[in-house]
Amino acid sequence: MLPSGAELDRLSQAENGTRNGHLNRSAFALGQLVASEALDELETVTGLIEAGQNLGLGLRECERTVASGLRGGMEQPRASVSVRPRPA
Repeated sequence: MLPSGAELDRLSQAENGTRNGHLNRSAFALGQLVASEALDELETVTGLIEAGQNLGLGLRECERTVASGLRGGMEQPRASVSVRPRPA
């Protein structure tokens, strides 16, 4: 399952100077869903890195930030998860 569209939408609106922090928070939130097996880890990482690059962040910065945020979120999985499928 692909990362949450709502989370990626919020991330896409991050202003200059806040983008890395927003990417980290999004990675943390989605990492909680990955740990709960509601999202696929590889698809989530790929989606977050792409979103970060679309904001103007460099690839290495995105990779590090996503890895850190995802790891933190996976250490605190959400207990119950209800993920609605995205419309086609």
